[in-house]
Amino acid sequence: MSVNRNPTVEDERTRNRNPPLYIESPCPVSDTKHEAEQSRAEFLPDHILHPNHSQPKDGESDEGQLKNAHDNENNSSKINVDEWVRSVSANGYSSEHNTTKKATIEPVFQNHAPAYPVEVTRVQYDKLLNRYRKVKSNCNDLHVSLDHAKVASEAGWTKFWRADAECRELRKVVNKSQKELDEARKAIEESAKELEEVREELDGALSVREQAVFDARFWQRKWAEMGGAFDVADLYDDFP
Repeated sequence: MSVNRNPTVEDERTRNRNPPLYIESPCPVSDTKHEAEQSRAEFLPDHILHPNHSQPKDGESDEGQLKNAHDNENNSSKINVDEWVRSVSANGYSSEHNTTKKATIEPVFQNHAPAYPVEVTRVQYDKLLNRYRKVKSNCNDLHVSLDHAKVASEAGWTKFWRADAECRELRKVVNKSQKELDEARKAIEESAKELEEVREELDGALSVREQAVFDARFWQRKWAEMGGAFDVADLYDDFP
């Protein structure tokens, strides 16, 4: 039979390395750590709260004592949890006895966002519902506006492609007209050259005619001086 003794320094170290497992009750309890510990201490027996502190056997070393204490601590953790759950269930702490007036909802956020309980009352629920309906109505209006915009966009693109096709046809006509205009300009230049040549030929012919008239008058005078009879009017017949 073992004799009760005070916890040694090694026992305290072992207890610090392997702290007892704390599990919070699923029923609504106080958020403060002090009240949680009081609630836990109220329903856990002393042999569960203070695990095995048996006296070591005679001749056992300190290392063996630490190992036995560590094994006892691990074995008692699971027993503590099971007995504590049974004690809580036996005392009637089930979800059926929960008479809280406010529903507590713990939303699940992304990993980087903190999760915190949110209390939602009926008034808040109605406000959120109305807000949701307004947002949904706005979304429906946006979808309708988007459909109208799509129809207008399709009509606009149809007009654009039609105008683009007409523009391409007009560009072809303009290019053809430009070619014809270039050809006409070349023909005008050639005609101007021919006209210049004709003018030069006409000027040459007029010069030859004037020279011929001058020569005719000269020889008529010579003929008259030599005694030849002629009409004076004949001297001016060749003049225009």
